[in-house]
Amino acid sequence: MVPLRRSTTSCGVYLVSYAALTAVHFYLTLLYQDVDGWTALRTGLFMNVPFLVVAQFAGRLSRRLSARAIVGASARRIPLLTSLASRHRRHACSVLKRRCALGER
Repeated sequence: MVPLRRSTTSCGVYLVSYAALTAVHFYLTLLYQDVDGWTALRTGLFMNVPFLVVAQFAGRLSRRLSARAIVGASARRIPLLTSLASRHRRHACSVLKRRCALGER
């Protein structure tokens, strides 16, 4: 049986993590639609298709590999994702500066 204090702490950490992830996804959809001019359908497909593809293989992958191997492989991808996000952020900032300079909404 898990002590109540440890369980409450873990639930709180999960709540904060999930709220942060939800906020990131919300602002990413705004970025793609408002800054890049994507349609809602294109944004939804771009953000959800990878999750759907990974979900199809997650069960098989977890049967073949340990949790430590899966998390380790995912963690090695973080620098790549961070560099891609910083390039996209620079592009978004330059587009926003141009729009503000032209007085567009």
